[in-house]
Amino acid sequence: LDQQRKARAFLQEKVKNDWSYPNAPHDLPWNDQASPDGLDPATIAGWREREYSDGEDSGSDDDAAPVYETPESVGDTLGARKAQRRLRRQRRLERDMKKNIGLAHWSAQRNAWTNAQYKDSVNQPQAPAASGPATATRPVTGASPDAELLIPVARQLLPDNPIRSRISTSTYSDIYTKIILQGRTPSIPINLSDITRSLVQGWKEEGNWPPKPTPAEPSLVKK
Repeated sequence: LDQQRKARAFLQEKVKNDWSYPNAPHDLPWNDQASPDGLDPATIAGWREREYSDGEDSGSDDDAAPVYETPESVGDTLGARKAQRRLRRQRRLERDMKKNIGLAHWSAQRNAWTNAQYKDSVNQPQAPAASGPATATRPVTGASPDAELLIPVARQLLPDNPIRSRISTSTYSDIYTKIILQGRTPSIPINLSDITRSLVQGWKEEGNWPPKPTPAEPSLVKK
């Protein structure tokens, strides 16, 4: 209980809950206002590129089946394919933003919300696990291309708290039952990845995972 009280007191002191949302100007792509300063280097654990799921790739852009000349070339081949898909995605985004002012504004706001910075302004290797604080000097303007940007990786809240160390695969069933089903409030924030795994674990125990096939809707069946 003492650790729980300390955790709650820490979160009440550190977690911000007085956000303000002023109206932002809807400027044209590439001409938006620079993102505001205010990123505390002490809260940064590292920098990384913005990640996307493979499902966001267009089906029309599918590559040919990869060819692996040697077992050692598998990693390089897969890395090259990932880079090509990322480049295609970026080109599509840039093309769409020129036609869609709403998308351009959303992309600019996302860069501001995530405190994105240019790669050449980040004085640190591009790795989430890099040690030491990092700073950036050149502000990001508008809907800058993702290929030129890095986003900060925040340090963990309460990394040394004993309660956090208890969150593991062995506690996923309890998390599913108490937090998800019963709606209890956790003593400390639980990482979204742990919540997702707890969901899957709970569904497995209930026999609901993997999803079972169901009959197609009659309206979708060809006669």
